[in-house]
Amino acid sequence: METVEKRSIMKRPSEDAVKLANSIYFTSIQEGEPYVYIALQQLCKLFGNYDKQNCKARITELLEELIEPVAVEEFTYNRKLIKWQAISFFTYKFCLEKDEEYVDIELNEMFIAAMKQLEAEPYINFQ
Repeated sequence: METVEKRSIMKRPSEDAVKLANSIYFTSIQEGEPYVYIALQQLCKLFGNYDKQNCKARITELLEELIEPVAVEEFTYNRKLIKWQAISFFTYKFCLEKDEEYVDIELNEMFIAAMKQLEAEPYINFQ
């Protein structure tokens, strides 16, 4: 078993989930906050011409795929060695504001710190 596989037990998400994860992460970087509030319509545009109902269902599937916990071994967080931790990339909820639907996402800073320490990036460029 490779070193990376010992340190992180992770199933690679689908290509669409990776696309969504990168969009969420880079939006967070642009905002400078671990919180992201994105219009559902904007996320739908990432994946082409889905109708509104199909798009929400598809985005929900992808979000669910991305919140699957990942087991990570031996990483440092806040100057403390963590021997083992199951962590998720983010949490999310849908919100309605002025007749427009949004996805409210909070990224898990521990997840990002752990991924930055891996020898091979799992699916997002966290550098």
